[in-house]
Amino acid sequence: RAMAKAGTPHQPDWLIGGDGSADADGATSLVCESSAEQAVRRISSRKAGAPTAWIAWSDLVAMLTLAGLGRAGASVPDEARLVGIDDFEMCRQVYPSLSSVRHPLLDMGRRAVEVLIERCEADPAGAEKPESGHHEIFAPEVRPRESTAKAPVAKKTRWPDFQPSNVKEKPRR
Repeated sequence: RAMAKAGTPHQPDWLIGGDGSADADGATSLVCESSAEQAVRRISSRKAGAPTAWIAWSDLVAMLTLAGLGRAGASVPDEARLVGIDDFEMCRQVYPSLSSVRHPLLDMGRRAVEVLIERCEADPAGAEKPESGHHEIFAPEVRPRESTAKAPVAKKTRWPDFQPSNVKEKPRR
C-alpha cells in the first residue's frame, strides 16, 4: 500500500524469502546471511536500478544487508535507506546506526499474564473450555537513526550501473 501511495509499482522480485527460523542444526545466522546476501545481489543487479529504501524482517538481517550494501558500493543513507525490526541493542553500535521498529514486548508479556490470570480466576477448576483465541493490538514504535536519514532528492545513484561481480566476498572464519 505504501508503494502504491507513493506512485511506485509493486515489484514482486524485490521480495526475498527467509523467515528467521532455525534449521535442524540451529543455523539461523546462515539463513539470515543467505537472505541478506541474496537480497542485495538479486535486487541490486536489476537493469532498472535498485530500491532506495529497504526493510528487513529482523535487525540481524538488516545489519547483514547494511554490510552487503556497503560491499556493493552503496552509501547508506545517501543512496539507500534501511530499517530493521526488533530494536536490537547492536542497532546503535553499527555504522551508520540502524533505524528499527521496536515492539512493546514487556507490555505484551504483562498483558498475556493478566489474561491468563483472568481466565484462571473466572474458572478455577478449569471446567470450561477457554475461548478459542484472544487478540489485542500493541502499537510498535519506530526508532529512527542514521540509516534512514533523508537523502538528497536530485542525487543520481550508482545503482543502475551496479554489477553483482563488483561485490567482494567477505572472508569466512
